[in-house]
Amino acid sequence: MQLRYLIVLATALAILLVGALRPAHNFDIVGYVATAHYNQGLRGEALASQTYAEVSAEIGDARLAALLSGPYGSTVRNDPVSLEQQLPFYRIRQGYVWLMELAHRAGVDYARSSYLIAACFQAISVLLLGAIAARIGVSPWAIPGVVFLANYGELAQLSTPDAMACAFTLAATLLALRRSPWACLFAVALPLVRTDFVLFSALLMGVLFLRGERRIAVAGLVAAVAAYVLNNRLNAGYSFLTVFHFTLIGLDPYPATLAVSTNPADYLAAYGRMLKTLTRSPHVAIYFVAACVAFIHRKALFGEGRAAGADPHATRLLLLVPGLFVLAHLALLPIYTERYFAYPASVILLWLIGMAARSQPRPVAATEPARN
Repeated sequence: MQLRYLIVLATALAILLVGALRPAHNFDIVGYVATAHYNQGLRGEALASQTYAEVSAEIGDARLAALLSGPYGSTVRNDPVSLEQQLPFYRIRQGYVWLMELAHRAGVDYARSSYLIAACFQAISVLLLGAIAARIGVSPWAIPGVVFLANYGELAQLSTPDAMACAFTLAATLLALRRSPWACLFAVALPLVRTDFVLFSALLMGVLFLRGERRIAVAGLVAAVAAYVLNNRLNAGYSFLTVFHFTLIGLDPYPATLAVSTNPADYLAAYGRMLKTLTRSPHVAIYFVAACVAFIHRKALFGEGRAAGADPHATRLLLLVPGLFVLAHLALLPIYTERYFAYPASVILLWLIGMAARSQPRPVAATEPARN
């Protein structure tokens, strides 16, 4: 195997080790462990006791106390009713919880499996990113830099389904680049991993529809939306306005009885905070440069021509789909947390590198002087 491909494997291994050996032990570890035990039938005080005992054994009493501090956290810890009311936020991540339960059957406790699953999927994401790079003619040597700028390491450390969602979107993108109908399978499954990624599913189906695969695209879109709706209903998911208020206006230890704000100023303030957060992210530089390049080459990219040999289908999948995903996500839920956007940042950066590589002038072959 060539050294340039070994760099992709080495990067994937590094991400795996970072996630497995240096987990973040974030707040969500409590929610997912509680969800797994809830699915096994525990309720009330028994659920709370088992959850906190298992999480404490994994992360330590001091870390658990730090996670569950303040008015919100202390209420969640001290009142089993409050803990149970947090679970609809986590139960809708069915695919992730199913894997935790599968790992538990194999002998791994729920708390540990929560971040080991993330580490494995983020390592897979690196390999998929390398495969996408190879598909569009980008050197594998670019992968470590892309992984670093897109913050893949953080996703590997978190007890969240973000790494799994990243891997599924990259797998769907790679298969779509190869014009494989199996891309639909990942698009349909994504709402079971992260419900908000139904936006990606819809955008990908739109690309397939424009490509002429109309039956597959319509069927995939219907199936993805059905998975989203059924997932929310079967797992008692909270309404969009409840999630918006809870996430962006004010945490409430009892979200089931949360009174959603009717003050427009609260919602406008959330969008203002999002703009400030976005300007501090390194991702914004990627999006800005990509927007400039796309504008400069707009006629060639989106018209009849081609920019520096660019593939219009690849442009749709690596620029338009992730770009519109970011815009739609921020329009609906105005919060820019980088772990939500590792997928669009990485593939847009790959597209930029590919455009830059194609725009480089090729060396002219030397010719012998003409003889008389």
